[in-house]
Amino acid sequence: MRQPTFQSAQLPYQSPPTRTQLETLAIGRRLVSIGVASIATSTAMVLLGPPALDHTWVHALLAVTIALAGVRIFVTTPLDRAVRAAVTNRDDRIVALDAALARRTFDVRIARALEATTSESEVVALIADAVEEIAPGRAAELLLVCDNGDALRRAGATNACGPAHGCPVATLGGCRAVQHGGTRTFDSARAIDTCQHLRHRPDGDRAAVCIPVTVAGRNVGVLHTHTPPTDALNAETIVRLEELGAQSAARISLLRAVHHATEQAATDPLTGAANRRALDARVRALAADGVPFSVAIADLDFFKQVNDEFGHEAGDRLLRTFAEAMRRALRPDDLIARFGGDEFVMVMAGCDAKQGAKALERLRKELVRGLELAQLPETTASFGIADSSAGRTLSAVLGVADSALLEAKRSGRDRVQIATPEIDLCANA
Repeated sequence: MRQPTFQSAQLPYQSPPTRTQLETLAIGRRLVSIGVASIATSTAMVLLGPPALDHTWVHALLAVTIALAGVRIFVTTPLDRAVRAAVTNRDDRIVALDAALARRTFDVRIARALEATTSESEVVALIADAVEEIAPGRAAELLLVCDNGDALRRAGATNACGPAHGCPVATLGGCRAVQHGGTRTFDSARAIDTCQHLRHRPDGDRAAVCIPVTVAGRNVGVLHTHTPPTDALNAETIVRLEELGAQSAARISLLRAVHHATEQAATDPLTGAANRRALDARVRALAADGVPFSVAIADLDFFKQVNDEFGHEAGDRLLRTFAEAMRRALRPDDLIARFGGDEFVMVMAGCDAKQGAKALERLRKELVRGLELAQLPETTASFGIADSSAGRTLSAVLGVADSALLEAKRSGRDRVQIATPEIDLCANA
């Protein structure tokens, strides 16, 4: 994950006044005070003193007063301005450093929270909470692309952004921010250069900020916020949203990479079905949770003849077509695994052998339709099925289901055979 960066505020620096300057300023102020007092005294003496008063001394006193006034104009006033500018500069730097520290603290909190996420949905929920903290009450949504695709889907949104109040952009390439390669801000939907997706919103005139969510130069989505034009986001808020998008993109990409690697390790590359390791794990989990299940084993009839007559490419297409028919006929949570060659095993949670047999009958019909669409030779399949009443381990239930499969083949193939005690005893004999 990209570590959050920290940039200090780049404000012009003006050194504070030296001690000598401050002492000079204090002396100047005292002299000015003396001068003011002298002016008052001399004026009083001229107005109230005896006619014989020596005006030479008064003139000297006035000259000193004028000199002190010059000191105030040309020395103390510039120094006073310098002190005020230094204080203002110091206050501005303190404000900027406080803002940078708050931003850094927030970035660290987000990084720690993202490290604790284990799924993409958790990351999306975290982003929604973070946006609420960065821009309270603002409408925002996260649009993400599916793996290796361009279509955008709404992954999450803040409470202020309802389903009908988001951006209608359909693809990543259709986003102005992605085209621009960076954050885009739009002050009003009525502006001539605004994004076409901002016009005609049900909320009326809107201002928007669109931030591409990018990692390693690859765009994976867009963080879109919109507000009334009078309540547009400030620069500091936009910077925080950009950092949130960057950190989130890195986490999402990492989780997707891990998920993809895990899927590859547990998936048959030809058919996309699970492998033996995933099958074992699924049955162990069901048994540990006390969930009843049924296990069916399927075998394509005369598969070797298809390979010999039409070639291995046709045989591979037949295997893929059979796997696709299983996905259509079974429930999304049912596990489909390739057991080896043309044998497949299906694990159906929460049903017994009779209920599972109904799903296998649907599968037989789906196989016929799939072969017609793929223009493959007519092929049938035989099935044996048993449930967890036969045992709590995969090997125990699978052994009983395999006996039922052998009985289906002996009985003419192209059928579903439910395991019975008699079949099991016959197989063991």
